[in-house]
Amino acid sequence: MQTLPANAQAMPCISLPAWPIDIVRDLSEQRIWLAGGPVRDVILDRVPRDWDFVADGGALQLARAVANTMGGAYFPLDAARGTGRAVVRHPDTQTPTAVDFAELRGSDILDDLRLRDFTINAMALTLDGQLIDPTAGLQDLACGCLRMTSPRAFRQDPARLIRAVRLAVQLHFTLEPETHQQLQHDAPAINDVAAERVRAELVKLLQLPEASLGLYRLNELSLLEHILPEVHRVCLSPARADGRASSSEREGELIHIGRLIGTVDLLATAAGRADRPVRSSLPDSLERAASGLAALPSDLSTLLAAYLHEPVGAEVTRSDLLKWCALFLRTGTVDQDNAASVTLTAARCRASASMAEQAMTRLRFSRAAVDFVTRAIGECWRFDRLIGTIPSRRQIYGYFRETGQTGIAGAVLSLANSVVTQSSAWRDQEWHAHLDVAQALFDAYLRKRETIVDPRPFLSGRDMMALGLDPGPRVGELIEALREAQAAGDVSTRSEAQTWAARMIAAQ
Repeated sequence: MQTLPANAQAMPCISLPAWPIDIVRDLSEQRIWLAGGPVRDVILDRVPRDWDFVADGGALQLARAVANTMGGAYFPLDAARGTGRAVVRHPDTQTPTAVDFAELRGSDILDDLRLRDFTINAMALTLDGQLIDPTAGLQDLACGCLRMTSPRAFRQDPARLIRAVRLAVQLHFTLEPETHQQLQHDAPAINDVAAERVRAELVKLLQLPEASLGLYRLNELSLLEHILPEVHRVCLSPARADGRASSSEREGELIHIGRLIGTVDLLATAAGRADRPVRSSLPDSLERAASGLAALPSDLSTLLAAYLHEPVGAEVTRSDLLKWCALFLRTGTVDQDNAASVTLTAARCRASASMAEQAMTRLRFSRAAVDFVTRAIGECWRFDRLIGTIPSRRQIYGYFRETGQTGIAGAVLSLANSVVTQSSAWRDQEWHAHLDVAQALFDAYLRKRETIVDPRPFLSGRDMMALGLDPGPRVGELIEALREAQAAGDVSTRSEAQTWAARMIAAQ
């Protein structure tokens, strides 16, 4: 649980950082307050990721002035309601930071705060640090309690239903009993929320290290069936066609998915961190296995971390999307004859990929994000086919020809699945057999891509025809065959390529 500074309860004022407070103070002529999440974070000694201000008029103009002064960009978020954003860079970290300004709701700041979602978000600070706390949010912060500001809070904005789960998991807070009851009662209202807002809350939830706990909470509060019916479906009927799974069956499947998400996160976190131990809330066996990625050669581990942290669109990274892969990996198993099997078959993976595409399209993910997840899931079975030997260059080339840029993600996903579904006879040698294949793939894609994964053919189509090949589809086929021969190491110079091509043409 987060703890308050020892003297928080007695503070008449709370110390605020100079940035961006001093700039906002200098530019504002109206009354203005820091409000909501940033106040909570400052009290908890956390650095706010974004800053939210409430102004007594002129919020849009103030947002534009801050953007101009700080050399940032201005965006009118909701001109009708007087809400604007300045996106600026933090002077120390150069991290893009949102500084939002909104018009006062209600007649005064107290009315504004009472209209907010949870008491811990219903606090404000004057720019001199004076705390305003009409709903006893400071007291709830001190006891680690997440409490709604009123029974109407979720009906006023049903997106708060998912936000409640996210905040409780993120802060390690307990849901206050009446809030818990109201969440369950109002759960169907989530269907009235725009898909984009549901997606935004779910993305933030799955980005948390304890994302699996968030999944359990969503199910417990009857939200999962509304926002992710594909996942809820597989939890309802892991082994029975009639859908009448027992509570233990349902819980077991959800635990499996949660562990898969946690293991994927652990593997991704281990990349690039060879100097630090890997720690998580997962069972020891999963931690020991995941630590294998931390033992990769340092340069390869760094390259893997860079790959995983690559953004896919503006909202998520490949590492984030790996958790979505884990979330949907088993959704294609319900209608299979042997749902209890842990084997990743092509049919299962492609059925799961179809479920993922359906859900992520409904949630309005970018096409790039949908394609990444569906291809990573749909082709990850190919990794398991390489287990048992160190793959040859030709096999590695074939693997990435089918998986493309998602091949590394698919390997990590398959590693996680292998660890989570291990049987009682599964031993360290099985894990190392998987890790050896993964390292060979990582090395080829991240360090030798131009040689093994995506070699540039030594000969062009024009070169092929100069050697006697007739124009037509065969030209492209022979160039692709040359790429494979180069990747396999059979051809390593232009001269060897000419000899190889002449032999292939003559053999027609």
